[in-house]
Amino acid sequence: MTDPEFTQIDSRLRRDRAEAREMLESDDVESLTAWAERDPKLLRVLVSLLYDRDELVCFRAADALGRASAIVARRKLSRIRNLLRRLFWTMNDESGSICWYAPEAIGEILANVPVLISEYSKMLFSFLKEEPFEKGVHRALHRIAGLHPGSFALPVSALSKSLDDPDPSIRGHAILTIASMGYEIPSDGLDRLRRDDSPFRHFNSEKREFETRIISEVVREIAKSP
Repeated sequence: MTDPEFTQIDSRLRRDRAEAREMLESDDVESLTAWAERDPKLLRVLVSLLYDRDELVCFRAADALGRASAIVARRKLSRIRNLLRRLFWTMNDESGSICWYAPEAIGEILANVPVLISEYSKMLFSFLKEEPFEKGVHRALHRIAGLHPGSFALPVSALSKSLDDPDPSIRGHAILTIASMGYEIPSDGLDRLRRDDSPFRHFNSEKREFETRIISEVVREIAKSP
């Protein structure tokens, strides 16, 4: 026999999930922000949307998790620590429900709650070469470094190895991360990357949309930056 209380909770979660998904699809940041202000349980709803079939919804859910975490952290930082632990757990086979977009969500949370970067950045970096999270970790590191370039120290030598990765997304985001941290691209691979016209997909966090970037163009843009 079904417990009416659990049925009611499950029904409410499905309703909240559908409402949040509509907001993500329409990129309604204001409504999601207002929701986070009044109810920290939005965090759980957004985590469930990291499993959505639509990749853009997943990326926007990660983005919204970062924004919502900044709001919730002002009242109760421990709730965000618990959220991060939960996300790292979903990157473990033993979790029984691996979340492929957990690294992106972790990156957004740390970028928006920088006081936790020193606690969790090394744990995130430990997944740099861990399938199937390599792309997500590289994206997350770029996101954190882009907003807080001096907030964590990572071995650039490990990131430099990613410049030879066969996946252009990993090469591209490694370039962006190295540049965001204030380092130069190693000279021994620079000429090759200047000729690398491989496209890779990048999530623009300002527009909250995917865009296609070209590795050689990114290298040229970085070279022009002061």
